[in-house]
Amino acid sequence: MNGIINHGKRLRHRTLWSFSLLAFLPWFQLLPSAQGAWLQTADAGTSLKSYWPVQSPHVFHGALRQDMGFSLTYGDKTLGPEVPAGWQVSTRNGGEFVETVFRDRTGLAIVREVRSYPEAEAIEYTLRIRNASTSILPSLRGIKCLDVRFGEAVLPGISVLSSGGGLDQSVYPPDNFALRRQWIGSKTPVNGHLVLTTIGNRSSNYNLPFYFVENAGKQAGLFVGIGWTGPWTSRIGVDFATKLLRLTAEVPDIDLQLQPGEEISSPRILIGCYRGPLSSGSNRLRRLIRERYTPALGGRKPEAPLTYDTFFGVGHKFDEQLLRKLADKAAEIGEENFLLDAGWYTGTNDVDGFTAGIGNWEEVDRAKFPSGLKAFADYVRSKGLKFGLWFDPESAVKGSLLAKQHPDWVIFLTEDQLQHWLGAVGDIQLQIPFSWAEPGSVFFERYLRNYGLVDFSRPDVQQWMESLLDRYIREMDIRYVRLDFTLIDALPYWALKDAPGRRGLSQIRHIEGFNRVLDWVRKRHPETVFEGCAGGGRRIDLETARRFHVYWTSDHTESPDLVRFHLHGLNHFVPGSYAYACYTLPLAHQEQFAWPDIDFQSFFAGSFGISGRVDEWPQAMRDRARKHVDVYRKLRRFLTEDYYALTPQPRDFVSWQAWQFHSTREDAGFVQAFRLESPHSSMKFNLQGLNPATTYRFYDPYSGETWQMSAAKALSDGVPVDIPPQSSKVLMYEPAVGPK
Repeated sequence: MNGIINHGKRLRHRTLWSFSLLAFLPWFQLLPSAQGAWLQTADAGTSLKSYWPVQSPHVFHGALRQDMGFSLTYGDKTLGPEVPAGWQVSTRNGGEFVETVFRDRTGLAIVREVRSYPEAEAIEYTLRIRNASTSILPSLRGIKCLDVRFGEAVLPGISVLSSGGGLDQSVYPPDNFALRRQWIGSKTPVNGHLVLTTIGNRSSNYNLPFYFVENAGKQAGLFVGIGWTGPWTSRIGVDFATKLLRLTAEVPDIDLQLQPGEEISSPRILIGCYRGPLSSGSNRLRRLIRERYTPALGGRKPEAPLTYDTFFGVGHKFDEQLLRKLADKAAEIGEENFLLDAGWYTGTNDVDGFTAGIGNWEEVDRAKFPSGLKAFADYVRSKGLKFGLWFDPESAVKGSLLAKQHPDWVIFLTEDQLQHWLGAVGDIQLQIPFSWAEPGSVFFERYLRNYGLVDFSRPDVQQWMESLLDRYIREMDIRYVRLDFTLIDALPYWALKDAPGRRGLSQIRHIEGFNRVLDWVRKRHPETVFEGCAGGGRRIDLETARRFHVYWTSDHTESPDLVRFHLHGLNHFVPGSYAYACYTLPLAHQEQFAWPDIDFQSFFAGSFGISGRVDEWPQAMRDRARKHVDVYRKLRRFLTEDYYALTPQPRDFVSWQAWQFHSTREDAGFVQAFRLESPHSSMKFNLQGLNPATTYRFYDPYSGETWQMSAAKALSDGVPVDIPPQSSKVLMYEPAVGPK
């Protein structure tokens, strides 16, 4: 680890040196580069529109104003989205990106880095805001990293399709990943606006930071993605007086003054256009994330993993003997990874559960692992499984090794701050029963008072965590890492650390530091799957899509009905390979249980996991589970291809539900249909994406039944499905070469 730490020190010294140098450079000499040439004209590269590629005229692109794409309040002035008078602009072509620097004579410099994705008619951009002077700058507030305006051609009939995030709900239908279409530009000239946001600091803890803006009458739309693993707010508004549609996004509650040479980063913004129905925009976004964002695994695009997870149905109450039994049965079922979830370290107990030991990463619980964790990892591998391990690197509890050995690394709330926070946010923000937050309750006394935030803004914390994760991955040969974030809300901790005139800086530095650690560890271990988790699916955004191979979607995956609902919605925004959920049996209250096929098959549209006491499953159940896993292996390559919801997202148990995944490269895919309590025994589903001139062979991977149908009939008349209540159907299809 010495080499790693020294490398970090060298990097930090170099960064500080560069900032010190910047402080003494004239503002017009900012950012010299050996690559590309600067264009010194006054209006060079100011407009996002000039970098936004379209394959043919598009109504939204044509209506886009010639703006910078961002705005902010600087001191007492609001700047943007037009270029402020008197600012100088320099543009450099960096090859894969174009950098434009907007400079004010006070020393404020805003670097906009734009990447164009012609295949998706999209652009992505980020901002870096610097103080290139030798003095403290006026305050920066309301930094709208997205601020774009479209003219009246797109106004009538504007609607927004958005989704709920990964909330903690066990009711049906949930708000989790619930699709919502809302009209803000009706046929009558009434102004309207929609606000999408998050609760607390986790990026998908209310709304998902992806959405579509459509004009159905024009058969055209936009997709928008926001990359910020923290709080964000986006507004979509129509103003018929100015005849403008305006989209904005920002990190709320920023109010800070930059020191000489200091720089902050902004959220990553993705915006693209599409023609036709929602599925055209959805699949364009999914393909773009697959090709440009999904991190490689061993030099290739990853498939959806098959993972056994110890947490659900087992929790932290395990020992090595039980885990070996579970590994035996997971291998028998056909799983690929064995994820040892929370509780492998010292400090867990029956009152606080797994949270009581968070921060004891350097101390494996020898009572649970008398042979050592390495010996158990070796046993897992001997069964043909890859070993996985759970961490919560950003949290630590009082009394943990990390908190005791490095008290300056962990931020804890004072009593006054805790009371103020509870009074300010209430039960909806915490997503817990309000009684739990009352003084004297177990939750208040043992959780809120004990939980601390590990300060990832510190370079020494970053280096320590890099060293820790690197060592565990190397010594245990870990091929699956779950990175959780169980702290309910980091905002009050960041606010506690922020100095006067520096509100929001701790958040920015923490997020930058966490991303830096994850980038470093992933680069060192390119064969390891990294999963993003945050007490459920609360950290799904464009930045985490660049760093994680898979997301944990919800802590309520014990219900196949909820899982189908989640996958139906989430697949509109990210490839299905990201959406990880575990089928868990038996549940805590179950002494007897059944295992209908529909329950297993409800997980097929995402990364299919299994949890619970599989050692207690009847042999017939394990045999059937193995069949489901074998079928899933045949299907999962299609999860990163095009997705079509063949029915609306159901809000009841009477409606049928169906979806289709289709590969344009193979001209093949699969269809799933689900019937719960519908009185209709059969339905026809009109497929999409097929080649109209092709005849297809349909194949039931369970029964072996095969038949052929022309694309014209499948597209217009629909594929018939006839099944009994509480059952489902899986159909694969491919071009028919001849009779089988």
